[in-house]
Amino acid sequence: MEKKQAPSPILEDSLQLNDDEPVVAKTKHDSEAKVPELKKSQKPEQPWYKQPKIWGLIAVTTLIVTIGGLGSLAWRNRQLQQDFITDQWKGLTRQSELVVAANDKASYDSMVESTKELLSLTNRISDADTDSQKLPTFLVDASKISSFKSYLVELKKYTNSAKGYTEDIKNVKTSNLQELASMATALKLKLADSKTTLNVTDEFPDGYFKISERLDAIIAAHQNAQDEKQAVIDASKSKEEQAKIDQANAEESVARWIGANKNNDVGEMKRWMTAAYAKEFDFGEITSSYRATNYPVSFRRVSTEKKSDQYEIVHSITYVTKSDYTADTNYTQTYVFLVSQDSTSKKWLVNSRRSSY
Repeated sequence: MEKKQAPSPILEDSLQLNDDEPVVAKTKHDSEAKVPELKKSQKPEQPWYKQPKIWGLIAVTTLIVTIGGLGSLAWRNRQLQQDFITDQWKGLTRQSELVVAANDKASYDSMVESTKELLSLTNRISDADTDSQKLPTFLVDASKISSFKSYLVELKKYTNSAKGYTEDIKNVKTSNLQELASMATALKLKLADSKTTLNVTDEFPDGYFKISERLDAIIAAHQNAQDEKQAVIDASKSKEEQAKIDQANAEESVARWIGANKNNDVGEMKRWMTAAYAKEFDFGEITSSYRATNYPVSFRRVSTEKKSDQYEIVHSITYVTKSDYTADTNYTQTYVFLVSQDSTSKKWLVNSRRSSY
């Protein structure tokens, strides 16, 4: 049998051990559990709050959320604004319809309902203006709310004027109604673009812009009724009594005509003129340019005489002449008026005027 060869002794020199180092056998586990070494070019991993990419992502996300929030807020505020304007406009047009309905039923001695509805419209306009100041102002259409408020100003001005005339219809003059008609025309033109400007569909009724026409018709109807009553009364009186009444009425017509002339009131003048004379008369003498240097200040009746079916009434009128170079001067001009009675209304009206030298 072969002898087993004894294992060669392990020399310290072959293991490269020092004298004081113990010999430890390496296991398979030790050889596999190697600690990884960092390369010189590899940096250690940073915490998230120090990473630029993370902060960039946060910034982008914040920007998107902010823009979305502002967009949502803008949409909300603009929608609130539009809903407010639409609701208020609808309420105003509905109230104006009530005004027209009340005016259609009104009469000279019964204007209470007209005044009441006009007052309600005025209050609604004021409330709309007050409430508009409570609307949000951030990211809204400023021009739209500005237009809405400007419409309210003109509506209130016109409505207040109309209300004043219905409250005191007995003292309404032709010039007042002409002024109201001019305001209505200007207002209607201003509101013509409201559908586009305010994005609304409701409209003010046409009758709302014709209040002056309705009041004029009411006054005319009353006057006609009064004339008819007076005609009945006059028919029952004696000729002598009637002559006194006719003369007084003729003198009053001239006085009213001269007064209207003095006040530059063309409409009132025409009320006391025959239709033929109104066409012939030169109203240029009462223009502001003419009256700047020459105008009447007082008048008095000199005489009245019945001539056929007319009255000849003489008036003395005092004028002032102004000059930039001399003191103001006064002079007196005498006029002869012919006054005739209208066959239909039985009113005595100025039919002509001539100077008396």
